[in-house]
Amino acid sequence: MENHVDLRELTNFSKVIEVYPSGGRMEPPANAMDVPRTELAAHLNLRVPESSVLPCMEPFKTMYIKQDGSVKPCCFAARQAPTLGDVGQHSAEEVWRGAGFQTTQKAVLKGQYPWKICSNCIKHNQHPRSHHLSTLVGPTGDGSRRRSESPSSMTRP
Repeated sequence: MENHVDLRELTNFSKVIEVYPSGGRMEPPANAMDVPRTELAAHLNLRVPESSVLPCMEPFKTMYIKQDGSVKPCCFAARQAPTLGDVGQHSAEEVWRGAGFQTTQKAVLKGQYPWKICSNCIKHNQHPRSHHLSTLVGPTGDGSRRRSESPSSMTRP
């Protein structure tokens, strides 16, 4: 079962916790909230994968907040990949509705991916099992199915 938190509740919570604990910590990667919109595509290194990949749903449903407050679109994102925001500097709602997530979501809809964030999954054609993409995409990979096939008759990953 997935945990779902209202953005307002998360925003309020992010204000009362110590996002940056004292002591040594790594400098966070570049934050998409601080990059001009005109430079975001280059910052995220948007590109169309060389081979076809199953579409990723994470940027549309997940806000992965690391202990240091940095936000990525999923837990699979490379450690030093650019972040899409920081709840220590912006509210969770500002990050979710911000340029980093918007740019990433629009790119994925066009078949482009932020290579610095998504390259591991793309290289290995992986995706979270919770997507159940095999039930959404037919055996041909293009969403089509033979008449006799239904989502329930297909195997899940």
